[in-house]
Amino acid sequence: QLAEMARSAIRKTYMDKYRSLNIKAGAGAASARLDIVKVAVNLVPAFFEKLKTWSLHHIVEPLARELMKLSRDITNTIMHGIDALSGLIPFWGGLVGALASSAGAAAKQIESTFSFKSIVSGFEK
Repeated sequence: QLAEMARSAIRKTYMDKYRSLNIKAGAGAASARLDIVKVAVNLVPAFFEKLKTWSLHHIVEPLARELMKLSRDITNTIMHGIDALSGLIPFWGGLVGALASSAGAAAKQIESTFSFKSIVSGFEK
């Protein structure tokens, strides 16, 4: 893949040189030599695109999946705790209901913050 990236960078450098060729000056003004710095400059964006793709696939996506599972476990733990609390104190319905709704909202917020799609889209930008 590295050789393919270098080949495409050389091709882009030659094409840029061809586009900047001054036809009115004649063929004697043109040079067939290739500047290695220009090739390296054209190689950098392709290399970083490959690096970004690799890091998303091998680092960010597995980490996002694990964070998503962890957030679901935390949400389930919060909801089970509220259910257990409502079973212990059945006569305090208003307090338990308010606590359940705020805990449910907090749990859903945690789950949506650490969803797979939100984590991966943050790294893709």
